[in-house]
Amino acid sequence: MDLLDTDVLYVARFQVSDPRHGISCVALEVAGRLGGGTTVFNVLEFCGLASFKLPPEELATYSNAFAETFGLNVIYPIFGEEPAEAWFTDALCQNVLAREARHMNVGDAAILWVAEQVPQSRIITWNVGHFQGRTDLAVLTPQNYLHEA
Repeated sequence: MDLLDTDVLYVARFQVSDPRHGISCVALEVAGRLGGGTTVFNVLEFCGLASFKLPPEELATYSNAFAETFGLNVIYPIFGEEPAEAWFTDALCQNVLAREARHMNVGDAAILWVAEQVPQSRIITWNVGHFQGRTDLAVLTPQNYLHEA
């Protein structure tokens, strides 16, 4: 599954004057058409960034209907039937910390944790350096992604 990173979504939605805007919009459209997605951590990160630009009512639309708004699947981490506290400390913290050990920030580590659970996934991001060399997944810029699509 092709997973769009927060930066591609943010540039497509808010950065109209950014030279990457057009490519980001096309990558978003293609990924949506091909059944692509983004992780729940990308949704949270996007909403955090968008909170500086949107009134609370509009922000709620993004957080409550992200999949429909962007035409992407929202992918959640896979975990067992443990109580929430055990899941948080054992699954979330251990998995995110294991990826942070690859010299990643917490947001990218959480995103990578979910992406690595999806078979044959690729990460599409303008921040290739945040992931490349830290995972066996393919990491592509939107431009390279569109070239391969």
